[in-house]
Amino acid sequence: MEVWTPHSTSLDVIWNEVPNGYKNGIIRGYKVQYTEMTDNGSAEIEDLEPWKRSLSITGLKKFTLYNITVLAYTSKGDGVPYSKVIMTDQDGMFAKRLRSRYPMKHCASSPLVYVVNG
Repeated sequence: MEVWTPHSTSLDVIWNEVPNGYKNGIIRGYKVQYTEMTDNGSAEIEDLEPWKRSLSITGLKKFTLYNITVLAYTSKGDGVPYSKVIMTDQDGMFAKRLRSRYPMKHCASSPLVYVVNG
C-alpha cells in the first residue's frame, strides 16, 4: 500500500491485488477506511469495486493525522486489514511531501491485504 499527500486537504491511496494464493474465494471488493486521529475523529468507509486499486480522499483537514486502512472482502467476510497513519501537508511549491511507501510482496510475512475468511 502506498499513501501520499498530493494536496493539503487530500490523500491518495494505492494498493495491489490480493495474490491468488491468498484470496480464499472471489474478491467482492475493497474497503478503505480513513479516520482523523483525534479524540472525536469519526471513521469514513469507502466500498470499492474489486477491480479498483486506488482512491483519492478529499475534503480533509490540513496538518492532521489520518489512519488509513485497506482490506479486501469476499462473500464470507472481511480480510486482514492493513493500516498506515499519515499527516496531510501544506500546499505550495515549498511544501514538504510526506510520502509513505510500503510495497506489497508475495510472501506470507509481508503487510498484505489478505482474505482469510474465504
